[in-house]
Amino acid sequence: MRLPLLSFLLFLLLLPGLPLRAQTDSLRTPATGEALSLSLASRVRERCSSFGVGGADVFDTYLSPQAYSGIELRFMRQAGDAPYESSRRWLRQTHFEAFVSRTGHPSEDNTDLSFLAEWRWGLLHRLPLGLPSSVQVLLGGQVYGEGGVIYNLANGNNPAAMKLGAGAGLAAQASWRFRIKPMAREFMLRYQYFMPLAGLFFSPHYGQSYYEIFSLGHSSGVVHFSWPGNKPAFWNHLSLDVPLGRRAVLRLSYVADIRQSSVENLKYHNWSHAFMVGLVHKFVRL
Repeated sequence: MRLPLLSFLLFLLLLPGLPLRAQTDSLRTPATGEALSLSLASRVRERCSSFGVGGADVFDTYLSPQAYSGIELRFMRQAGDAPYESSRRWLRQTHFEAFVSRTGHPSEDNTDLSFLAEWRWGLLHRLPLGLPSSVQVLLGGQVYGEGGVIYNLANGNNPAAMKLGAGAGLAAQASWRFRIKPMAREFMLRYQYFMPLAGLFFSPHYGQSYYEIFSLGHSSGVVHFSWPGNKPAFWNHLSLDVPLGRRAVLRLSYVADIRQSSVENLKYHNWSHAFMVGLVHKFVRL
């Protein structure tokens, strides 16, 4: 009985605060309907967990000269200041994403298993463009860290390729809140973009084994400076928030994730896309 009790106590500790109506013209407390003060409005947060499925195209010359394609499963969790409800000028955002894929090539009896996770945190500023209040454009930056592995089931020597990197990049967001008559609830269409600009990443030399790097200590030159010239990447996220009731909001989204690198005579890309479904939760952090 200790495990359920411990889980319940952890749940109480992690409660984010008071739930809010997700689609309202003004911020109001759920109990009294009174408008929230500016101090509370600055603490309005939203969180969304999404799951999706899509396709992936994986190419890594450290493992094979062929590009493999197949299916991908993706999980994404976003949290931060609500773009419309929060009164902050600088909006905080936290992003976590993980995906697994199984890919192969029609002419080869071979399979790649890939896993990659990425975490990002950053600030985005509302741009004073004089647009209607229903439209918002934000621009800022995010720091990131990523890690994963690609495992080739047929390779005897060097069957795996490790992916590690960290850095900072450009983040942008544009959103539009609108109504569909005769429905009173508000929908929100949003586009998010992220591009790494500078950082560090791990890559062995061509033909160099991980045994040489980690056991023999031949690790010189395996950490590289990354920039769009040798590690271009582009993350695109288009989402639609659909109100289901007084509190429930469904998020339908599409992710196009482009990751590439070319260094030490090794080329790599992971081009993937996924359709995702998630639930949005808004709250006030006390």
